Amino acid sequence: MANSYDTVVIGGGIVGIAASRLLAQKGLSCAVLEKDSVGSHASGFAYGGLHPYSGSDIPGHLTGMARRGYELHEELAGTLPETTGVNTEYRRKSTLSLAFTER
Repeated sequence: MANSYDTVVIGGGIVGIAASRLLAQKGLSCAVLEKDSVGSHASGFAYGGLHPYSGSDIPGHLTGMARRGYELHEELAGTLPETTGVNTEYRRKSTLSLAFTER
């Protein structure tokens, strides 16, 4: 007999795992498909984030969504240790982007 799920998430990075966790909290069954180990690629470096102050349209129409993404990431990192035992070692870091032309 084949397994049946309410939803299937492709990719076990931070975005896929966070989405599947939220779906499970809503009572949906979820399968996560990942060809390697969970969080083993870009999630360790990029964490699925959209930077609100980079790119050609600064701050631009995505700024609100990007800020909310940062807030959700911080909230999730704060709750994971107590709910799952997983410490993502989240920390805020200042960044500096250099411009080499006036544009």
